[in-house]
Amino acid sequence: MLGGGGMMAAFPLAYAVLMPALYTPMIAMLIGLIFRGVAFEFRWRAQSERNRWDLAFAGGSWLAALAQGIALGAILQGVHVEGRHYAGGWWGLADAILDPHRRLDRDRLRTCWAPPGWC
Repeated sequence: MLGGGGMMAAFPLAYAVLMPALYTPMIAMLIGLIFRGVAFEFRWRAQSERNRWDLAFAGGSWLAALAQGIALGAILQGVHVEGRHYAGGWWGLADAILDPHRRLDRDRLRTCWAPPGWC
C-alpha cells in the first residue's frame, strides 16, 4: 500500500495506468489483511472458537499472499496499455490466475511468505 502511495506521488502517469489493472488483486489483498486483523483480535477473546479464528487468520494470510503474487505477476508480465490507458478489463484477473508464468510468480511469492507464518 505504501508503494502505491509513493508511486502516485512520484510517477502519477504510471499510477494512473497501472492501478486500474491491479484493483482486483489489491482489493483481495485488503480483504485478506482485514481477515488477518479481525482474526488476530478475536482469537484471544473467544477461547472456545480459537480454531475458527486460526483458520480465518491462515485464510487471510493466504489470500493476501495470493493477491500480492497475482499483482507481481501482472507487473512482471506486463499490463495491456493503449494510448496511456489500461486497455484490459475486469476479467483480466482470470488471465492472471490461469497464465502459467503468472501462476509461477504467485506460487513463488506464497512460498516465500509461508515460513514467517510457521514461526
